[in-house]
Amino acid sequence: SMDNDGVDRQKGGPRIATSLSVEQATKLQQDLLQGFSDEGFKQKLVDLHKEHGNKDSNKFKADRQRLFLTVQSQVLPKHGFEGSPA
Repeated sequence: SMDNDGVDRQKGGPRIATSLSVEQATKLQQDLLQGFSDEGFKQKLVDLHKEHGNKDSNKFKADRQRLFLTVQSQVLPKHGFEGSPA
């Protein structure tokens, strides 16, 4: 069943966002920006870039995706989205 906030709530299942208002989308973007602006995250990203010579390598891309997920996995579920790589 869908609530007024655009989040589908299946029986016992996770909240799944089906639509976002402009306000909800803006809040989601603000929360992601805050996470990606964190000094600890930024330092890890700098270290990742230093560690990998080839930014086109699959290893770099996989490591970068894992780093991005450290923020996304915390923020996205608060807004009705799954915070996993699937």
